[in-house]
Amino acid sequence: MKKYDKYEKIRRLCIIIGSVMLVCGCFMMLTRGNPLDEAIGYVGVTNGSQIIEVPGHKYSYNSDDEQSLTENFTAIENAVNIPEIDYFPDDENCNIAVSYTEEYIGKPLYSVYNDSFECIIDSKNSLEMPGESGKKYYVEVSVDWGEKDRSVTVKYYFVINIK
Repeated sequence: MKKYDKYEKIRRLCIIIGSVMLVCGCFMMLTRGNPLDEAIGYVGVTNGSQIIEVPGHKYSYNSDDEQSLTENFTAIENAVNIPEIDYFPDDENCNIAVSYTEEYIGKPLYSVYNDSFECIIDSKNSLEMPGESGKKYYVEVSVDWGEKDRSVTVKYYFVINIK
């Protein structure tokens, strides 16, 4: 009987270990992110004396000719805590520049909105600065990260305060 008890304990232990591994594996499969997320880089904005990191909002996953919009995308008018940077048009040393930590696909697209979130400059290949002093402008930068046939589109928002 002792030999039977020993094998029964080993069998129960194996069942418990296997069950724990199965539950952990299922949990990891359900909570893993899209592998394309690893290609997402960071975006920074500088005015020559100050630099800010701009948080991204995943917009879509793209493969060949298909685009799958993300469920939890935050549009610019609903975003909170958008970082701000000052721009002094009369200072020749003050130039707004956007930098990227990783290689992106295609060209970034820049859109500019007024303080009522009305689009005044739409999807340009370069950042065009509106020029009315004392105004705030919201900038949306749309960047594709990944590979040519598989990518993720991320939108980055920041505010330019024209001084």
